Parts: sequence; C-alpha cells; structure tokens
Amino acid sequence: IVQFYNISSAYGQWYVTSYNFKDKRMQVFRCDRILGLKESDAFEAKKLVDFKRAAENFYKKEDATNFEVEIASDGVDLFFKENYPSMKLRQEQGKNFIRGYYNKGEERFIINYLLGYGDKIIAIQPDSLREMLLNELGSLQNHFLKLSL
Repeated sequence: IVQFYNISSAYGQWYVTSYNFKDKRMQVFRCDRILGLKESDAFEAKKLVDFKRAAENFYKKEDATNFEVEIASDGVDLFFKENYPSMKLRQEQGKNFIRGYYNKGEERFIINYLLGYGDKIIAIQPDSLREMLLNELGSLQNHFLKLSL
C-alpha cells in the first residue's frame, strides 16, 4: 500500500514517487509499469509537507556509500538534465561537484549514471567507486573487442 506524492519524467519515461506504508520507505515506480490502482483506507494519508523533507531521510540506508564526483563545467548541463534525489550539485571555488550516496545493491545504477559523463569527470571519490567504473569500462571494452572478431 503506497501513497503517491510526486510525478516526474526523464528521457521520455514518467515516474511516480510514493511512500510504502508497509516498508516505511520511499519507492519510485515507472508509470507505464503500473498495471492497476485501487484506493485504500488502511492507513491515514500523510501530508505533503511530510514528503518534502530531505530525500536523505527517506532513501538513505545505514550502509549507504557517500560519493563525490568533480565534473567539468560542460558536464553541469548533464546533471540538470538527469539527477536523482540522492545527489546534489555543488559549485565551490569554480569547481563543480556532484555529491550524494548510493545504497547497497544500487552500484550498477550509479555506475551506469556516471558513465554518461564520460570524459567530463575530473575526479571520483571514494576509490571503490572509481574501481567499479574502471571494471565496467574493462568489461565493455572486452565485449566490443569480441564483436569485431
């Protein structure tokens, strides 16, 4: 049982953010994947102001990994085209930083997201995230090398 509270779109896909009363956590659903809806009065509806708290209070788990990625100024537009509640863009002393976190099990998601920045990435912390990106690039390179044989 969920309560929807926000709808958004990115790259032609529509998403709805909701609060799951059973799990007591936020969930995001792709709208075109929802097969049906049914009204429920099993829980008292939350007020919109309750949902406007920082995303960190809703999404971040205890074992989450914080990250910081410095991007070139021509990468800032990419951030504004696609970003998530778990990350913020900060500009300090002429530098641009994406700071955020990812939970266990979301490593592939964050890697795929960061790959879109390509050579606009200047620095990555923690080192474990950089290593995961390098491993993914190696896997992609091996895949494409096999295609040309």
